Amino acid sequence: LQRRFVGTLEPEMSSGEGENVELVVPNAIVKDQPVLVDLGGVTATLFHLGRGHTDGDLLVGTPTTLFVGDLVEQGAHPSFEDS
Repeated sequence: LQRRFVGTLEPEMSSGEGENVELVVPNAIVKDQPVLVDLGGVTATLFHLGRGHTDGDLLVGTPTTLFVGDLVEQGAHPSFEDS
């Protein structure tokens, strides 16, 4: 469903045919230990703290920001239906 929605807005993006699209296959697994990624002047840390919505949920931290995606929601009641 999301791919179809994106396809209506950005057809090149959803089909992977854009001139700036390059599919990169991961060459490392983030599981038991954090992984550091050099972003050219800023180091990001990838954390896998266990299953969230999927087995592959990751947190990404920089010295000033923590990106948590939809693992944290402000103002929503917790959902324990999959616990």
